Amino acid sequence: MTSIIESADVNILNGTLIGKIDFLPGLNIICGENGTLKTKLLQSLKSEQYNSSANVRPRIQAISPKRNSERRALEQAIQFMRQNNRNYDTYIGEAGGQQLNDRTFANYPSLVELFFYSYDRKCRDGSAPTAHMKDVEAEFNEVVGSVFPEYAIAADWNAAQGRPMVQISKRGNIVVPIEELSLGEQEVLSLITNIYVSKDAYETFLIDEPEVHLNWGLEERLFDFLNDFCEKYEKQMIVVTHSRAVFLPQFINKVQFLVWNEQQRVVPTKEITPDQRRRIAGEAISVLKLGGTEVPTVFVEDSIHELIVDRISKVTGVTIATAQCGTKSNVRSLFKRSKQDGGWSNSLFIEDGDNEGAPSFAGPDFLHLDKYCMENYLLDARVVTSLWSISEEEFRERLFSCISNSKDKILGKNKFLEFLWGQFRSDQLTPSLLAKLDASLVLECFCKRFDVTVTEYITNYIGQANALDLLEKVFPENLVSWIRERAMSSE
Repeated sequence: MTSIIESADVNILNGTLIGKIDFLPGLNIICGENGTLKTKLLQSLKSEQYNSSANVRPRIQAISPKRNSERRALEQAIQFMRQNNRNYDTYIGEAGGQQLNDRTFANYPSLVELFFYSYDRKCRDGSAPTAHMKDVEAEFNEVVGSVFPEYAIAADWNAAQGRPMVQISKRGNIVVPIEELSLGEQEVLSLITNIYVSKDAYETFLIDEPEVHLNWGLEERLFDFLNDFCEKYEKQMIVVTHSRAVFLPQFINKVQFLVWNEQQRVVPTKEITPDQRRRIAGEAISVLKLGGTEVPTVFVEDSIHELIVDRISKVTGVTIATAQCGTKSNVRSLFKRSKQDGGWSNSLFIEDGDNEGAPSFAGPDFLHLDKYCMENYLLDARVVTSLWSISEEEFRERLFSCISNSKDKILGKNKFLEFLWGQFRSDQLTPSLLAKLDASLVLECFCKRFDVTVTEYITNYIGQANALDLLEKVFPENLVSWIRERAMSSE
């Protein structure tokens, strides 16, 4: 690598974003909440406000995938290129001059145009055009296959018009025009082929939010491509993103975060708090192989949800994946995103009840709990008394004691119970009443009454519920049935 952006002393919008940012050779990822001036940072780098590693500054190409690539049908693309006398050289010149603008669209060529730019460039030597067509097809398919392993460019010679006919072959037996692919697919194809075609002209690529329009399985493959491209061709990339894929192990050491500090300044950092992590991308991190995954996946709020779902799947002999999303709002956002993608098969989304009504979109693939939270399902007297050989009266006494210890916190969330609290006795802890209390506030205390950890309690409790044939009666029936159905569908 001859020259790269080595660092930048940033002072954007009168110190709103301030600090020194060091950049690595290869892939660099900038991640942060909305409003942390990520695009402004790329704009400053494009304006050469940086320190380079050599006297000669790197040649930089800036790409804004979220701004929309030009999507023309094959005939339109060829006509546009001929009418405007466009070729590889004009494309490269325009690409280097492209600025990043966060308010307007900055169109860039589609895969079809890029194919013909590369094809025309090879044809300058005067040799057989069909051979050049196949050369470009092979080169582009190496790029396309790295992100879309089941897709390939199908280039055939159109003898009547004396030029290639370029389409996409899906899974080896379905050939479609490129413009009939989804918006997300076209965007990714345009992005990765733009980068590939420009590789000889630029050392550094600035890319603004490449994940827009994508499902998250595609996001991961895209970032794998960007990383591999940098290593193979010794290029540098600085990518601004909101993608949860950045938290995957292969990318996390390449990430720098932009966060607000106590002085209300945006500063760069390598370390973030759990709360910042949730706000940036939620906790659905390690299962980003979505959109048609063969592994059933349950998206949940927190670790207790995950542990319970995992244990139920184990005792029923079903293999599923679980993903923590961090908050109820993240679960809902992810569910809505799945619907934008046409729905993710084999996916279930779960949120706590919180004494609120179910949202209008709740249904077979979105479960709004009918109790306050998932911990409430761990307080069934039938299971506890059988597991620890205690009477139902002793069960209620131990639970009542834990509730009393957390009375202020519980009543803070359940004001309608406050005026009744003085009259409560342990024998009044009915299932309907327990369903309205925030059991997460008493679970740890209750586990200590049996001298077990929360994890041990959940493991033993679910095992006993299964042994008593009570899983569907203790836990939400539609959750258990959803898990059991996954076993039947795999047989």
